[in-house]
Amino acid sequence: RCKQIQANPSNAAEILLRERLIFSVEDLSGRRALTQEEVVRSNMAFSCVPRLDEAECQRSLCYNLYYRTMDGTCNNLFRPLRGAAFRPYNRLLLPEYDDKLSEPVEIFNEFLIF
Repeated sequence: RCKQIQANPSNAAEILLRERLIFSVEDLSGRRALTQEEVVRSNMAFSCVPRLDEAECQRSLCYNLYYRTMDGTCNNLFRPLRGAAFRPYNRLLLPEYDDKLSEPVEIFNEFLIF
């Protein structure tokens, strides 16, 4: 039934609630959880976190149609890893900093100065 709802999502929320197809608990059985030690070891060795390379959205399709996930996987069912945690991304614009490294850009507007 969830696949039918996905095909015609115009009233998905009402159907999912009425037919009790959603639960407020996310199925994490298909995901690999990182231990605190793995994260710390990875950060110390590479200055970054491990990369997430797959997501199984069909397992919790009804949940994913109604709720967003904590790690961002399956929030976009057509591209499940877009916007997910531990994924690289390309910037649309180059970063801009006042000191060329980390200071936020200051906005100078002569009309705002009192």
